[in-house]
Amino acid sequence: MENQADSALGHIRVTQVDASHYILTLRADASFIARNLNTSDVLVVAIAASSLTPVDLGTGETVYGRHGVGFNEEANLTAEDVTIVFENSLGTFDGKRVNYALWINNGGTAAVREAGEQSTTTLACAGCTMEFRGSSEIRFNGGGAGVGLGPGGLVGPKHPCLASDTGDPIDFTAGTGRCAEGLGIRATFDAETLRIEGSMSGIAATESDVHVEHFTFKWGADPNVTDTVALHNVGGLACSSDAGVRISINPADREVLANVPVKVPDGCTADDVGMGVDGCRPMPDSITPVSGICNLTARRVALYGPASLANPNRDLTLPAGVGVACGSRGGVCEIGPKSWNAATGVCEAPGSGDSGLSVIDGFYVALAAGGPANVDAISGIPLTFDDPQAVPPARHCFDKFLANDNEVGITIAPNTHVELSRCNVQNTQFGALQVANGLANAATPENTAAAGTPCPSLDGDSCRTPVEE
Repeated sequence: MENQADSALGHIRVTQVDASHYILTLRADASFIARNLNTSDVLVVAIAASSLTPVDLGTGETVYGRHGVGFNEEANLTAEDVTIVFENSLGTFDGKRVNYALWINNGGTAAVREAGEQSTTTLACAGCTMEFRGSSEIRFNGGGAGVGLGPGGLVGPKHPCLASDTGDPIDFTAGTGRCAEGLGIRATFDAETLRIEGSMSGIAATESDVHVEHFTFKWGADPNVTDTVALHNVGGLACSSDAGVRISINPADREVLANVPVKVPDGCTADDVGMGVDGCRPMPDSITPVSGICNLTARRVALYGPASLANPNRDLTLPAGVGVACGSRGGVCEIGPKSWNAATGVCEAPGSGDSGLSVIDGFYVALAAGGPANVDAISGIPLTFDDPQAVPPARHCFDKFLANDNEVGITIAPNTHVELSRCNVQNTQFGALQVANGLANAATPENTAAAGTPCPSLDGDSCRTPVEE
């Protein structure tokens, strides 16, 4: 039984009735029940279970959740026209604040209590599959983190997902699939029409495939979150993954900064490393167990951040975050009707059924696009843009949207190929379009000097931006 100070006080027993039926028994001590009933009129006892059996939330149902509700790679969740209502983690079902004085040792140590105060209500998926058919809503009453997607457990050599005929192995060239030996299994999320309201973020995905036809998000503050870093992690719709091996050295204090374990060559001292002595560059000792692939497709979005006049939860005192954020080693990010065509190398409009206008309103940055680190996959050594082993840029298609009342319109990071079309950026304080130094390409074929050029660029002369040159 995991309930902060009442940790591990419960007991679980599974009894098999026949080949396909089981009885699950949960037992909690009387003192545990008494303490929790004193803080709420309703007591909820829950467990985490793994099952190969699909999880069906039904059709037209209202489902209630509290604290973190998560599914791992064994789960296949489906729902149609459902409403999911989450209550804030530290709230109670009768609307009263939790009285820690009623708990053992006043609710445990200050560190435990602080950890509890920083937790938020979340619908989480670790390598699972989720499908929301019809029109569904996820409502966070009193705040929450939102919907989080990420990789599940590592795939072994005999995992059925690796089978080429019945499984879903990863194609690294195409940026598709869920499984590769030694890597975490990737999550998938599909929805037709989905609305999320009251949370700090809408859908935040890593190492996942996300497809939403129509997505609406209205930001809401979470009073339990006071950490300044967490407050900045606001996003309407995000898709990211590991960008590659990154190793850097701070020459001021000789500190090595890396996103993987590193080893220093024999005979090299910390000063040698910090001074960049030839042959003393730290080398990766392992690679991250992920594919680096995240795919996001949203044909129409309506995202209302903390500064949006159309958001009833509007709060100008808190960081406003990013409306749409995309960045990964592999995969494609598509907002609007257009799709990336790998055969032609451009974003193409659908033959029919053009979706409506998307709106991104009231964030610090409306749309942020990033790409992979252009480094050697094994050593992490930086490569030049014209190196034969150079990492290709991420591909993003952004079409038919209005960005209004955002501090910044669109930011494009290095090693990123972005095609913008039919976009309208209004009411910014710090610029409509910012292109970073590096290998970023920006093309707006409908309305810039790059129209008709064989290579996407701003200057119509090369594949590199004027900022880089």
